[in-house]
Amino acid sequence: SVIEENHLSAILFVWDEFSEFIRNHPFGLTGFQTLIEISQSHPFYFMIVVHGATVGGQTDLFPNRATRNKILDRFEFPVQIELPDNMAFRLMAQAMKTKSNDPVAEREWAEDKAALNDELVQVRHTLLKTQRSGQKFALNDKDLQDIVPIHPYAALVLKNIATTFTSNQRSMFDFIISDDMTDAKGFKWFISEYGVYTDPNLLTVDLLWDFFYGKERAGLNDEVRGILECYNRLQGEKLLPEERRVLKTVLLLQAISLKNSMELLSPNEQNLDLAFAGTDWQKGKAIAIASGLVEKKILFKRAVGGGKTVYSAITAPSDDPIEPYIIKVKKDTTTQGLIVNGTLLNAVTIPPALKQRFVTDASGYDRFTSTAKRMGQETPPERFPLLATFAMTDSEAKQTRQKI
Repeated sequence: SVIEENHLSAILFVWDEFSEFIRNHPFGLTGFQTLIEISQSHPFYFMIVVHGATVGGQTDLFPNRATRNKILDRFEFPVQIELPDNMAFRLMAQAMKTKSNDPVAEREWAEDKAALNDELVQVRHTLLKTQRSGQKFALNDKDLQDIVPIHPYAALVLKNIATTFTSNQRSMFDFIISDDMTDAKGFKWFISEYGVYTDPNLLTVDLLWDFFYGKERAGLNDEVRGILECYNRLQGEKLLPEERRVLKTVLLLQAISLKNSMELLSPNEQNLDLAFAGTDWQKGKAIAIASGLVEKKILFKRAVGGGKTVYSAITAPSDDPIEPYIIKVKKDTTTQGLIVNGTLLNAVTIPPALKQRFVTDASGYDRFTSTAKRMGQETPPERFPLLATFAMTDSEAKQTRQKI
């Protein structure tokens, strides 16, 4: 009626930040589909914008393939919009503008920045040489110089890290502008703690660890969390400081490699050396430390084809005789089994003064309906039924929320 009453030729309706709508209604999208169908009969064009989607409609927004296909089949082929590397670096530099109220300090920083960049010539050359061939928005040398004291390779990792850690709400811009000087440890924390003549004097890949993992592990997707939590499992804090830096770098690159096949972001020897090039570490030092971690069984070298290898904190099945048993346990373990065998309900504590008011039970997605029904029938009228739910994966969690 808006089109007809206003004599419009067409309406283009753009719905941004649509991800939350789908997460809240992963199955019941009747009204949404009705809106889509209007475009079949009227000059109405409907564009939705979601975050976390990838090319080809493969997205983490839908709990199962059938639901995803049911929705996306009604749209033209999804378009993925990415932030080009050169624009990402320029936006980083823009966010890092220096204060201009002190001409002396500004002049000194210009000299110090130039000195730091002199140490990074080979790093910049390597990054420019190994960019994806035919890339339309290629980086140039000025882009790489402008983001110092962030190490150019760390900046590339920073640009890709938030898109890999899909459930993580922190972005490269949050890293630069965050005022949290305690837990987050972002860019402002770094420049308040270190300077041109300190060690370190460049923000390297390992210094991204606390911001994206330290206090944010609950927001990580399952695959990324599984890799990064190797640090705690391997008792990383008991290693020497330099070993910790290398281990954190390897784990971050390994996590990014889950969804990014770019060789420049792979945890191989060349990139590990590149991550610390231009610092006071001599060429080959990071590789030597990584080799030491291999000898300690902290890291493993894994073949990736073409005679190439990468460092990994998770072994391939052929490398580790325990791996088949781990796979079997993961395959056979159910959420309900964990709830019963792990007595997970004990994790839900009720103050003693309130405890007698409730009848408590726990379930996963599979037994949610039957457990809730049974509790409704068996709970005495003077008490409240309290059902705690648990999920092992993001998909289970979404399905359980829909049940609720």
